[in-house]
Amino acid sequence: MAGGALLGSVHPHVRGLLGQGRPGRRGCSSHVLNLVTLLLVLFAGLAAFFAEPIVARVIAPGFAPAQQALTADLMRAGCC
Repeated sequence: MAGGALLGSVHPHVRGLLGQGRPGRRGCSSHVLNLVTLLLVLFAGLAAFFAEPIVARVIAPGFAPAQQALTADLMRAGCC
C-alpha cells in the first residue's frame, strides 16, 4: 500500500526530471527511498515498543490477558 502511495506521489516529479534531462534524478529517488526506509524502521520500532497497549486497546481488546500477551510477543517478533 505504501508503495502505491509513494509511486503516485513521486512518479510525476521523477518523470519531470527525466523529461528535462536534469541530473540528480538518481539522488532524488535515493532520498525518497531512504526516507521511506527510515519511517518504516521508526514505525516498526514504535509498534514493537508499544505492542502491549496497541494489542490491548486496538487489535484484540476482547482477548484474554494471556492471548493478548502472546499476540504482543508475536507482533514484536514480526517487527524485528
